[in-house]
Amino acid sequence: MRRTGVDDGAQASHDHAVEELVAIATGLAQGREVTVDSAIAGEARRRDAEMWASLGARGHAS
Repeated sequence: MRRTGVDDGAQASHDHAVEELVAIATGLAQGREVTVDSAIAGEARRRDAEMWASLGARGHAS
C-alpha cells in the first residue's frame, strides 16, 4: 500500500517491515517456531524466487 507524502526510501522500509511481520504471523499461525531471522530468510527466499521467475518470463518473451 502506497502511503502519500512519503519518500521512496521510507516507503521501502515500511513495506519491508510489513512483509517481515506478515511472515512472522504466517509462521505462527501455521504452528511453526518462528524467529525474526527465520522469517526474514524465508521472505528473502520468496523474493528471490519471484525475481528469478520474472527474469525467466522476460527471457522467454524476447
